[in-house]
Amino acid sequence: MNPDNQTPQGPEDAQQLVVQATPGTVVPPQDISAPRAGKGMGLAGLILGAFGFITFGVTAVVGLILSAVARSRASKAGHPSGLALSGIIVSIVGICVGAVLFVAVMVTLGSQLIDKCNTLGVGAHSNVTVIGVNGTLTCDANGPKNFTE
Repeated sequence: MNPDNQTPQGPEDAQQLVVQATPGTVVPPQDISAPRAGKGMGLAGLILGAFGFITFGVTAVVGLILSAVARSRASKAGHPSGLALSGIIVSIVGICVGAVLFVAVMVTLGSQLIDKCNTLGVGAHSNVTVIGVNGTLTCDANGPKNFTE
């Protein structure tokens, strides 16, 4: 710290700065340091990772990236990175659960389409309901060919 004008020279001086309000009155030191690096990104990554459970892991991929960047920034700044680590873990779990859910939905959809084609036979069939969606199902000799709403 420059003793002549009380100007901080570095981050360690910023916390020791003493300001004189009026002659004879001293204001206690104030912490004017920057907010914790990576905290906001870590929280965003955690939230996006949690949403990955219902978005088939799509948001969890973004959450994983944000959490990894937040952890890196927090580590470089010497700040705690627990929130970012939680975001990484939840995002990885969200990606895995989302992938399993996606496969389960696709298998269910495929099996229902195959069952409908086996029941209805070859041709175009309108007013067919598959997983709650009503549409037209086109079947050929190999099974389902097209399903449109």
